[in-house]
Amino acid sequence: ATQVNLTWDAATGLVNGYRLERSISGQTTPAVPISLPADATSYSDMGLLPGTTYIYVLYAVNAAGDSAPSNQASAQTPAGPPAAPTNLVALPSLPSPFPPVVTLTWTDNAGNESGFVIQRAVDNNGTPGAFTEIARTTTASTGTGQSVSYTDNSVAPKMTYWYRVASYNNSGQSDFTPQVMAVTSGEVPEAPADLRIARMTRTSVSLTWLDKSTNEIGFRLQRSLDGATWSDYQLLPANTSSFTDNAVNSRVTYYYRVQAYNNDGNSAFSNVASVRVR
Repeated sequence: ATQVNLTWDAATGLVNGYRLERSISGQTTPAVPISLPADATSYSDMGLLPGTTYIYVLYAVNAAGDSAPSNQASAQTPAGPPAAPTNLVALPSLPSPFPPVVTLTWTDNAGNESGFVIQRAVDNNGTPGAFTEIARTTTASTGTGQSVSYTDNSVAPKMTYWYRVASYNNSGQSDFTPQVMAVTSGEVPEAPADLRIARMTRTSVSLTWLDKSTNEIGFRLQRSLDGATWSDYQLLPANTSSFTDNAVNSRVTYYYRVQAYNNDGNSAFSNVASVRVR
């Protein structure tokens, strides 16, 4: 416990005891009296608040009354470790942009921390493995109740991580928050490019495009009659770079666009290619 140790020279004359009065600097509340025996020349005041300045005055006491007050003695207790953060949330980024990141946010419950310790563990069958420190911030206190954030840029795709956060100062470290989990995303494919009308007849339209990705599991071709309202038209296998639409009518304008997809999501769409069938 935080304490202040006091010593003094014994009073002369008849002394039945001492009264030590303790007050807190800057406060107007009455001083706290502490009774001590006549032979006391020291006292350890324990259980005090951290980061607080205490003021002490000593009186010798006998049946006739109190002596004049001693000189004032003051001492500031160490700040003590900060309060632990709460409300930790780990939010993984969406599949695009890539690579993935995990953004942590938490509530700062202390006004005396020097920064925060962030630890991470890799998942081990649904529970955290060994936690290791990935960051020790030196951000000054934002104030009790404020939200603090940190972005972990060192994660791998398609991994499950656990996080916990503590605050610290020169006096020590708080307890850690309860651990939270985040699952990082994989990489979505790059969008196809240079969609073109390669050939057109009265009964068919042939399309070509550049396959810019290596991780797609297929392509989604969409068709529109006005360039504004789109619907899925064909799902095509990976590594496809052409398609012939044999279900067209003459004197109708068709609009096409294509995107790559995989289990992590969809790419952006390609450019739009249009043609009016003669």
